[in-house]
Amino acid sequence: MELLKKIGRFLIRGSDCINGLCAEICAWGLGLIVLIIVTDVFLRYALSKPLSWGLDVTSAFLLVFSFFASGYVERDNAHIRIDLVTGKLNPKVRKVLFIIGNLFCAVLCGFFIFGGFGMVQHALTIGDLSPMLIFPLAPIKMFFVAGFFLWALSLITGVFKTISNKN
Repeated sequence: MELLKKIGRFLIRGSDCINGLCAEICAWGLGLIVLIIVTDVFLRYALSKPLSWGLDVTSAFLLVFSFFASGYVERDNAHIRIDLVTGKLNPKVRKVLFIIGNLFCAVLCGFFIFGGFGMVQHALTIGDLSPMLIFPLAPIKMFFVAGFFLWALSLITGVFKTISNKN
């Protein structure tokens, strides 16, 4: 039991650190997205020469950052939750449902991770490129796999926090 507690503390600290770093990267990345969009709008309307790659890059960044920040959002319980039913339940029942829900979602993330590796392998095999930028899509697809991994890690650490009454 003591080993399980040590593993849980290690996972919680590691996950919190990694997800905090990813959130910081995403915050700076969103600033970059805003800069690209403002530049594109200025070039489009002031000089009639928009960026040819602006929409592709900002769309890819937005998707990547959304997945990368999902672990952070889960860690801080910052996601939108509708608790019409669970809010009326006994706290112990709510705790059990939270653990079951987190484990179920972690398993789903595992399926997405597994499928994501296949998607990345396929992209590498066929040489999948962005149509506008002629940029390989495999690295972008790998970010989705990493995002699901971070999300699953956050869900699992949420279980450890709930069990140890830290959540």
